Amino acid sequence: MDAQPVRVGVVGDSGVGKSSLVHFLSQGSALAHPAWTVGCTTQVLVHGDATYVELIDVGGHPRYELARAAFYHQLHGIIFVYDQSNRRSYNNLKKWIAEINAAQRARGDVFADARLTSLQQLPTLIVGNKHDLVTPKTKRMTPMQDFKMESVDASAHACMMDWPRFHLFLDRAAAAINQPLTNTTPKATARHTKTTSSWW
Repeated sequence: MDAQPVRVGVVGDSGVGKSSLVHFLSQGSALAHPAWTVGCTTQVLVHGDATYVELIDVGGHPRYELARAAFYHQLHGIIFVYDQSNRRSYNNLKKWIAEINAAQRARGDVFADARLTSLQQLPTLIVGNKHDLVTPKTKRMTPMQDFKMESVDASAHACMMDWPRFHLFLDRAAAAINQPLTNTTPKATARHTKTTSSWW
């Protein structure tokens, strides 16, 4: 992996389906047996000949709040995930945004681009996962209005994603290291790797 990878943090409450989403995005299939993430797992998309995108799935349990800050390092973009059938996970997005901003203020190395001073300057995407669980009675959430960030609906279980908008987000993240993505196909087509880190 000679080229500098595009590092994308994936954060959100425990149970919103981050691991299933990352698996779906990298493999193009549903994760048969999801498990709780302890520490973080990283799955890598390979687009084209030399563009690597690391999706860093960070454990979301509240007890790991202090320790998981170690994984917020040199990021080119962040995906915030919530469960569309769980209003609390949506409301908690503001806590995740505050956590990222606090880590950047404390250390100054969360964002790969040293010129960036706030999360608003970093490529971000809010993903409403578990769209397959939405019913006519489910209250619609409005992340673009509430958080002023781009958002998409998705279902890792049903293998559903707004691919054009997802790839546009990756384009913005890759542009930070002058490595624009040129592959606009709906799935990663090259190899996948996975590493697991358990720091607590």
